[in-house]
Amino acid sequence: ATILDIHHQKMKSSILRKSKSKGKGKSKGKGGNKKKSRGKVNDNSNAKNKDFKIHITMNDINAQVLVKDILVLILSHRIATLVPNLKDFQALCDNNEAFLLTCVIYYATLAYAMPSAIYDKLQSLMKEIFLDSTCKSFCEKYPWLYIDEHHWPAFQKIASFWADTAKYDPPLSSTKGILNHLTPRDPFSDTTIDLSRFEAMGLPPSQMEQIRQMDASRNMRDKMAKDDMDNLLESYRDMSTWPDSFKQAASENCREGASDEELIEFGIDTVKHQFEIEGGHENKDNPSKSKTAMVLDKKFLFAIHTLLPPQQFANLPALKRDATLARDIYEEDDPEVKGRTSSSSLTKVLQKYREHIHSQWKVNPVQSDPDYRAYKRGVDERDDAFIIEEFCGMFFHPGIQKTLFVGNDNWTGVFHYWTFFQIVAIFYVNTGKAISNLVADGNLTMEVSYGSVLDLGKYIHTNASKRLNAGLPSSFSRMMLSNVPDYVGLLSTFTQLSPLLAKDSMVMPSTLRSNVLLNTGIFNSYDEYVSGTLAMTAEQSARLLRLRVLEEKPDVWNHWNRWGVDERPAQKNPIAFVEFKTWLHRLYMMCVLPPPRDITSSVAERRPNTVGLFLNTCKYCIDLGYPVHWITTILDQLLSSSYSNPLTTKALIANQSPSTAMVSKKPKRYNLSAFRLELENQLSLFMQNGLLPDTILSMTNVPVASEKMYHLKIKEMEYLARTGMKVQNLFNIGFLLQKETDDGYKKKEENPFLAMMIDAPTSQHGSKSLRYDLLRQGNRVGHLFSCAGYNAVTNVISFCMCEAIFEEYRDYFLSIVTTDSWHCVNHPAIRLGEASIIA
Repeated sequence: ATILDIHHQKMKSSILRKSKSKGKGKSKGKGGNKKKSRGKVNDNSNAKNKDFKIHITMNDINAQVLVKDILVLILSHRIATLVPNLKDFQALCDNNEAFLLTCVIYYATLAYAMPSAIYDKLQSLMKEIFLDSTCKSFCEKYPWLYIDEHHWPAFQKIASFWADTAKYDPPLSSTKGILNHLTPRDPFSDTTIDLSRFEAMGLPPSQMEQIRQMDASRNMRDKMAKDDMDNLLESYRDMSTWPDSFKQAASENCREGASDEELIEFGIDTVKHQFEIEGGHENKDNPSKSKTAMVLDKKFLFAIHTLLPPQQFANLPALKRDATLARDIYEEDDPEVKGRTSSSSLTKVLQKYREHIHSQWKVNPVQSDPDYRAYKRGVDERDDAFIIEEFCGMFFHPGIQKTLFVGNDNWTGVFHYWTFFQIVAIFYVNTGKAISNLVADGNLTMEVSYGSVLDLGKYIHTNASKRLNAGLPSSFSRMMLSNVPDYVGLLSTFTQLSPLLAKDSMVMPSTLRSNVLLNTGIFNSYDEYVSGTLAMTAEQSARLLRLRVLEEKPDVWNHWNRWGVDERPAQKNPIAFVEFKTWLHRLYMMCVLPPPRDITSSVAERRPNTVGLFLNTCKYCIDLGYPVHWITTILDQLLSSSYSNPLTTKALIANQSPSTAMVSKKPKRYNLSAFRLELENQLSLFMQNGLLPDTILSMTNVPVASEKMYHLKIKEMEYLARTGMKVQNLFNIGFLLQKETDDGYKKKEENPFLAMMIDAPTSQHGSKSLRYDLLRQGNRVGHLFSCAGYNAVTNVISFCMCEAIFEEYRDYFLSIVTTDSWHCVNHPAIRLGEASIIA
């Protein structure tokens, strides 16, 4: 996640003064004055201004990613400092240190192996930047980079592995071994989905059908793109539609006295050739996908599974052998016939280079997270390695190209006369120049934050005064979250991060942006995605949560869906208690009774809602101004639900995933007693930590007892980690407390590999339906707890519980439950009382 604050106090003040002075006594003149004041902003934006500040906070839950980001930022800045007046690519290559730093970025961030000299440089940089520095000395050396001291050890840990790869346990693979795990696509073949490859994997019928639909959709899209191009070319047969400039160009480039038919064929060939250069209609936004773009780079990557060295390796003595082999490859490239080099001679050169790389190059440690490698027991994962197309599509898109090549109308052809190294280098050089310019004026601060973005929201909110003293913002203009909500849910995102959005200013309205990248195709609408964790539609969110989606047509396929704070819908149409109550009832039932999903399918909706999140949402609603007695009334209804006193509500339980928020015309009755104990436990914890008003305590009569954090080792449950159980399922780990164990809720397949291949809900394997019985029989079946942490490596479950509840139920049997497949996991019988207190 990246959150951004742009602050320009002086410019905002001048805008206000200008509006006020010109708008005196002219109530209808505000529109014109606003327009003029905006022009003033544009006039001043190019001038140096000490009051203009950009603060960027980069957050990730993976320390490895952030250490890589820090490395790239520092190296880009250094390169720009070493070559301050860069006018062309050759100037970079003439400075050996700047060129070597660029090579480090090139291989460390994009490849799985690198030349020994570059590897040695990487190790020395890790020692200098991280290991030989304290957090304080680092921040003093790079005052534009801010890192909190409690994050520094995590960054040093990663750097220590990269500086000394012998520390990896299990050890890193050999260069040959790691490269053989890459499967780059043949850049010169028309690739389609290989259905037989998926069938051989034994995927269940439902997943095979989804793959077939994807294949059909892709083929249709390719056909449409081809049809579009054919129609365009056909239209050029009518010369009357040609622009005068095109007619003149055709006349000048054809033979003298050419017939109209010859001119037409020339014109069609010209347009077709331009299509090929720009990557065709289907690749118009990423011309690097064209079969004529960066041909040698793609051939080298396909043959050897790493990146083609730049010709300028010859400038560095330590890279002499690589330079010689690279020169032979470049000499095989025929500039007149791009993409059609002699296959036999080029194959021989590539084979010679492959042997050299396997024996002399080093594995790139930057691609290996030591913790994740330990978790995977040293198994290298497959990678399609679409390195060239992905980098160019994400970081070198048309907007950036036009900026870099101002005045050059042929910027789309850069992919055909530049190497991939040149493109990567020019991008990071310009990144460094941007940083240098902002740093020189004191206008940039970049904060690096390690951990959950939700924890970051809490930290910023509770340490606002501390951050103010340190010159750091506590509210932000932009939050770019990528697809973080795919994992943590939109509800968690809104409750924890929306309070950090700055109040809209005349300079920049504040927005929270996110997209949908995980299993996007399973959602029929954006409302289905929103309802998955919010239990409401996007339109309802504007009224209930004061957050409105700003897109005219929100869609799961949008590049971004923007959200902003908006008080107007609730002010125009105030929320009635019945509507608010129905929504919270629906949200609570979604938390405790999520719809069943196929545990064998990786294509499934994630629903990381818990009772703790439900109570946090209640707190958020109180902060929004909802009456406290509304919340207490609803909590009292949920706490009193039992077999004899079911909850009566118009809210409907979602029984399929994904689904939209639904309301019944007639009230329904639900026995929610199986979930009451956890609600009491969580509510006590919230009260004890001052997270909810004291008035709730007096109205709900929930005892506030001391809390403890417990952990419990579950033996013989390794298959959760070993069968490839997706991380998404670990979000749905809870536990069930029962007086007596009931094996009827366990899956009957003893072989977990067999279970992964069966495409049917758990209840169809002969096991009883835990979800159905909990709803029908309530706490007669047991007490379900959704708030639990699970360590897939150590098989340890952890939870926070009031001591009074723990002591009362210590003799109950504890069974691990997955609330996506709704079954109890197979493991030996264990009692709650066997859990240990975490010191």
